[in-house]
Amino acid sequence: MRIPHAETSLYPMPAEADEEALVMLSDILPTGFECGVLNGQVAPGSTVAIVGAGPIGLAALLTAQFYSPAQIIMVDLDDNRLEVAW
Repeated sequence: MRIPHAETSLYPMPAEADEEALVMLSDILPTGFECGVLNGQVAPGSTVAIVGAGPIGLAALLTAQFYSPAQIIMVDLDDNRLEVAW
């Protein structure tokens, strides 16, 4: 298998690590952070609107909080997802 840029994008998995948790770190969390928070230029005091409280939206919610926005608005049609986001 060829993995471009493997020297900067692959990391050894500790034997005791929870594989399900690592899956979150390899896809969902970075997507919410990079595409949502970094591209959205979240900054201290800003207002953030996240459309969709699915896994990527929740990752954006969690990581946006590191930038101290004044307000985060989560939008979703599913009340159960909004409850998880609360």
